[in-house]
Amino acid sequence: MPNNYNNWCPEIYRGLFVDRHNNQNVMVAPCCQAIGNVESNESFNFETNAYLNNLRDQFDQGLKPTTCRRCWEAEDAGAKSRRQSAIEFYKVEPSNNVMLESLDFSATWACNCACVMCGDRKSTRL
Repeated sequence: MPNNYNNWCPEIYRGLFVDRHNNQNVMVAPCCQAIGNVESNESFNFETNAYLNNLRDQFDQGLKPTTCRRCWEAEDAGAKSRRQSAIEFYKVEPSNNVMLESLDFSATWACNCACVMCGDRKSTRL
């Protein structure tokens, strides 16, 4: 069990961002800010997924995975990161328990908003 909030993120253990990649695959990540991984539509399991378990292992070892670099960069710049916001939102003590509580799903890979929430990397407009 993690002993503090300095290197813990509830999204790793509780959240899932799913973005349609094509008809057979989805891009999954612990949140919309993280770098995702392409997975098969038919074989994904939140608790046993190798990509997510690798991230969980890195957090458990006190590492800062590059997959979550947007949070680390925001915190290094003195801004509040999604990780810190998620800690406030869930209002729970750090824990390694894996339990899906939050799902952010994008049904299509086409987006022309280039909005502040996800940024231009998710937009097909540019």
